[in-house]
Amino acid sequence: MMQFLNMNMITELQIMDRISELPTFWKENDEELQKEFDELKLIDNNLVQFRNELKLGIRTWILLVRLMDVEGSSYLVNKWTALVVDVEGSSSLVDKWIGLAVENGVKELHIVVESSPHESAYTLPQAIYSAKLLTTLVLNGCRLDEPLIAINLNSLKNLSLQRVYANEQMVHNLIAECCSLEDLSLRYTLGLKFFSVSKAHKLKNMVIADCSRSSELESIVAPSLQQLTLMCVIVVATCPNLKKLYLSEIVLEDQEFHELISKFPLLEDLSVSSSQSLERVKFSSNLLKRVAFLFCTSLRAVDLDTPNLLSVTFESVRIPTISISASHQCSWNVFFVYEHDVGDIDNWYLKLKEFLGASNQIENLFINLRSVNIGQMPFDLEEFKNRSPSLPFQVGNMRLIVGMEVPIQEYKNLMDGIFWICYPKNLYLPKQFNASSQFIEWLLELLWNRNEKCCKSCPIKCWRHYLKNTKTASFLPNGDARPINIDNWRDRLPMLPDGYLRERLPTLPDGNFKLNLEWCFPEHDA
Repeated sequence: MMQFLNMNMITELQIMDRISELPTFWKENDEELQKEFDELKLIDNNLVQFRNELKLGIRTWILLVRLMDVEGSSYLVNKWTALVVDVEGSSSLVDKWIGLAVENGVKELHIVVESSPHESAYTLPQAIYSAKLLTTLVLNGCRLDEPLIAINLNSLKNLSLQRVYANEQMVHNLIAECCSLEDLSLRYTLGLKFFSVSKAHKLKNMVIADCSRSSELESIVAPSLQQLTLMCVIVVATCPNLKKLYLSEIVLEDQEFHELISKFPLLEDLSVSSSQSLERVKFSSNLLKRVAFLFCTSLRAVDLDTPNLLSVTFESVRIPTISISASHQCSWNVFFVYEHDVGDIDNWYLKLKEFLGASNQIENLFINLRSVNIGQMPFDLEEFKNRSPSLPFQVGNMRLIVGMEVPIQEYKNLMDGIFWICYPKNLYLPKQFNASSQFIEWLLELLWNRNEKCCKSCPIKCWRHYLKNTKTASFLPNGDARPINIDNWRDRLPMLPDGYLRERLPTLPDGNFKLNLEWCFPEHDA
C-alpha cells in the first residue's frame, strides 16, 4: 500500500502479496501460477519505478491478491485494485497501470480521482472496455468517453459511477452491453441530458441520485429490478417485480406519487424522505411490510390499508393525521421534533397523542423539544386533560431531549404534558451536546422524589399517581463501554449536598441515562 501525506512525497510503500506464503511445489510446477507471479512482478517493478521517479501524485494504491480454490488447490488467480490519485501530468502512467490490471484479468476495480475544480477530468483509457473478467467497476471523479472498440464487459455485475462525466449515449451503451449487470449506481453523474435504462434484463438493484439538475430522466425498463432508490424524478415504465422503493428529495405531487406506487404490485418496502411537496398519502396493499416517512415537511395525512404491515417509521417536525391498518405485530418507530414554528405546544401535544393512539404498539418514541418557551405559549394541564381525557398510551422506549434553551421553570409543564400523552416502560435521557444537563438533573430528582399528594382532590389525577416505581437506573456510554450503575445515586441523594448531580453529570461521557419505569395505568383504558 502506498500512502501520501501530500501529492509530491511518498511516505510509505508496501507491496502486499501472498506469493512468499505459497508452497515451493506450486511455484515450480504450475505454469499458470508462474505466469501470475511474473505479471505481479511487472506491476511491482512499475510501482518501484514510480517511487524512484516521484512524478505521479498517487495518494493510495492498493494491490491485494486473492487466493481461490481451483480443483482443490489454493492458487493465485485474481487481483483486486483500488487507487486514489491526483492525475495532473500523470495520466499516462495511470493509463498504463489500468491496462496492466485489465491484462491480468482484474475482477474488481475501484478508481477514485481527486482533482481541483480547475483541472480537467481524467479520462479512463479504452482498455477499460475490454476487461472481460471484470465483475465490479467503481468510478469516482473521472470521465468516460465513448469507446472506439467494442465493449466487452460480459462479466460485469456491479457498476457504480459517482461524479463521473459521461453523455447519455455512453451510459446507455455501457448499460446495454453489460448483459450480466445486477447492481447499478449513478450518483451526481455529469453530462446527461436525457437518460433511460433498457435491455437491463438481469438488473436487480438501482440507485439514481441527482444526475444533473438539467437532466430529463426518461424511463426505466428493468423487468427483474427488485430495489430502486431515486433522488430525482423519472418515469418508471416496467419494473413489475420491484419489492423495495426508496424516494429521497424528489418533487412529486400527491397524484404523481400514487400513480408511481400503483406500478409496483409486489412492493414490500417503501421509504419516502425529505419530500417538500407530498401532502396526502392514501393507498392499499396486502404485501407492504415496511413503510417510512422521514422529514416530509408538507405531509398532512397518511391513510394506509396495509393488513400485513410489520414496521412503521416516522420522523418529522409536523405531526400528520394518521390511519393505518396493520398487523397486530407491527412495531412503530416515531421521531418528532418540536420547534416554535409548528404552533402552540398544547396543540402539538394533542396531535402527538392522537398520532400515538393510531397504533397499539409504539416500540420506540423519540421526542426532541429543542426550544420551547411555554411562558409565551401557556400550557394548562387541566385544560389539556379536559380536551384529551383518555389515559396515556403505553410505549416501549422513549428517548427525550430537552434543549438547553428551555428555561427550568417550564420543565414541570413539559413533563406533565409528556406523561399525559404516553407512559414509557423505559425512559432514555441522552446526554449530548444539544441536551440540557440541568433538565436531566431536574427529572432524575423528580422521579426519585415525586410528590403524590399534588392533586388528590382532582377527578383526573396526574401521572405521579400512576408511577409505582423507578426500578433500574444506569448510564449507557456511547460505544462499547460498560454501563454505569447509578442506582446508588438515588439511595444517597437525601444525604448528598445540593448540586451533587449538577457536579457529577459533566464528568460522564456522552451517552444515555436509562430508567425503567413501573406504571399502574389501567391497561384496558390505555
